Amino acid sequence: MIMNKRMAGNNYLVCVCDEDLLGKILKENGLKIKVSKGFYGNLKASEEEVINELSKATIINVLGKESINTLRKVKKIINVTEIQGVPHAQWVKIL
Repeated sequence: MIMNKRMAGNNYLVCVCDEDLLGKILKENGLKIKVSKGFYGNLKASEEEVINELSKATIINVLGKESINTLRKVKKIINVTEIQGVPHAQWVKIL
């Protein structure tokens, strides 16, 4: 998996995607996601590292089957959308 983590104001944002998606552009029904290093980062991370960061995050953006399965181990995700058959989820902790 590829992971990017950073502070966004007072929030801790963690973005994760499956490694094979990096550099792709997904389009469907007017939605477009550019899977870029600028957003998702370029840090290769193990499942254990990803789980550790996701458990601390207040905002999460996850793209890809492997990454979504890892997210499900940490957070209760109610809605997962798909873009070109690729699962995508966002999670925000409301304070």
